[in-house]
Amino acid sequence: MSTQDTEELGTEVNPIYGLERRGIDFVPEHERHMKLRNLAEFWVGTNLYPFNILVGVLAYSLGLSVGLTLLVVAVGVAFSYWVIGLSSIPSSRAGIPALAVSRAPFGLRFQAINAALAWLVGIVFEVINATIGVFAVLALLGFLGWEDSGNFGRLIGMLIVYALSVVMAFLGHATIVHLQRFFSIGLGVISVVVLLEALPDLDLAAKIPDVGLSTLSATAIILGIVLAGHAAYVISAPDYPRYLPSTTPAKGIVWTVLWSGGGTGLLLGVVGIVLSSQTPGGLLDPIAGVEGLMPGWLFVLFVLAAIGGSLTNNMLTMYSAGLAAQATGLPLKRYHAVLIDAVIATVGIVWVLFINEDFLGSLNEAVVFTIVWIGPWGAIWIYDAFRRGWNIDPVAAHGGPESPYWGSNGIYWPGAIALIAGMAAALLTISVPNFVGSISESALDSADWSWLAGPVVALLVFIVLDRRPREGV
Repeated sequence: MSTQDTEELGTEVNPIYGLERRGIDFVPEHERHMKLRNLAEFWVGTNLYPFNILVGVLAYSLGLSVGLTLLVVAVGVAFSYWVIGLSSIPSSRAGIPALAVSRAPFGLRFQAINAALAWLVGIVFEVINATIGVFAVLALLGFLGWEDSGNFGRLIGMLIVYALSVVMAFLGHATIVHLQRFFSIGLGVISVVVLLEALPDLDLAAKIPDVGLSTLSATAIILGIVLAGHAAYVISAPDYPRYLPSTTPAKGIVWTVLWSGGGTGLLLGVVGIVLSSQTPGGLLDPIAGVEGLMPGWLFVLFVLAAIGGSLTNNMLTMYSAGLAAQATGLPLKRYHAVLIDAVIATVGIVWVLFINEDFLGSLNEAVVFTIVWIGPWGAIWIYDAFRRGWNIDPVAAHGGPESPYWGSNGIYWPGAIALIAGMAAALLTISVPNFVGSISESALDSADWSWLAGPVVALLVFIVLDRRPREGV
């Protein structure tokens, strides 16, 4: 990045390799030096990480052919980043992050509950990201000759992956966006090379036999995994474009997110599907398990990319979780919230690495469960922002009883009721290894339709109950 670009991106309150002073508060126009190019670099660096390979691995494990799995994953990814692009518009207009810009349809007090859930989801994804990164470090150590590094190797992996994530998230927005530029180039090249190496052996008809799921059920479950893994960014995606000038075209924001975030997310999903299809019975270990599928030099690059991708994604997850903690009303500065968040997440990481023995099963369950809340919440607030012409008043979003977003004693009941109804619908139609909703079990062949039922019910209930005028707010 040139000196001019660096000066444009960083400011005194949001310096590159310095401490960002802004948190959930409003970013004034004169501090918004981010460009769409920076947003694209951010999303490319963010999505080139091994969790998206896991999405492909999990998708292929459900018994559809490679060709059909690729199609379903592509549809799910494209829809996810279209929604994420839409969610990025109001924050660029208002200059406030996700849990502030989405307060209007819920009321300022009720939104604190959503913020707490967003904080919890952020911690869950931190644990997932860090664990995948540690497994990548273990794979590299094994390739280099340390076959059984054991708990000591896992501890080394934690220090390499998670400690660096904490430091970058602590520094803040400009540092994360700046670093993503370099990671996007390196990780992007490696990912393309890995895919090109695997493509000659591609068999679109290959599939895992005897999984026991119908095509419709498998499709529904795959879409649930994809949407939970990608559309979940609606709780953090608006945190970054809030540094874009408020005049940035809405169409430009959506297309930038769609091609950069969706394109790279799909690239690694395809890598996971293709590599998994070339392994009898599917790919049980999406990092170390691919060693025999590519030359040694490429495997080393692949593992380094996995480590780097885990690091880059955890930076943004932890950063946004800190903003969510602030949105709960806790009297914390952004960087203090990051440190508290890191302590809590470390407990989860230790449990997964040193106690839990079914990481993939726990991963599937945790990721899909997040959509129970994220789907209905995202559907409500994005629809509400659309009805407002994407314009959210940043002062009103931080206001008190005089704010048009206050509701009744801080609760806007149409939004609250719609959210609860949507979550109930999602729980009734969810299907994960240790929990199957009653409707899913009795009428849906135990397939997971929570990703569709939750948002649709929430949106319909909100449309019926919401009668608040939008003029001027």
